[in-house]
Amino acid sequence: KIEQATITSVPLAQNVVTPTPTPPPSESPATTATLFVIAYDCQADVSSELVDWLATCTAVSPGVTFRLVMNGAPADSATTGTTDDHGNLTFGALDPGKYHLTEETGDWCHAESDSVDENGDVVVRANQRVTVWIFHCPPALAS
Repeated sequence: KIEQATITSVPLAQNVVTPTPTPPPSESPATTATLFVIAYDCQADVSSELVDWLATCTAVSPGVTFRLVMNGAPADSATTGTTDDHGNLTFGALDPGKYHLTEETGDWCHAESDSVDENGDVVVRANQRVTVWIFHCPPALAS
């Protein structure tokens, strides 16, 4: 959000232009990204395809372990993490690319993301944060 700027007048005689220094190569901007996972538990009333998942499933899912591996990378390069007491998990310092996210401690019934491809892989771009919302349904509804 851009805040309204305060404009002050400066006499021309005091107007000095100072060149902006170019940062040395070692100070180049970061090129990694972050994947943020939020896990929720749903109630029995989510069986319809027309569900507003974020409005319906509001209970968080702590203690859920996820595995993240970059497509094409060896399986032993996978990173794992567990959701905190608020159902949140952050995978940081990721290289840009496509990643496969799986749940190690169960299975979700629905997932949404703000950056996913047609195969369901999470697409991570440099200097961005990607969010994945995971929804767990009661056993009778999970497929």
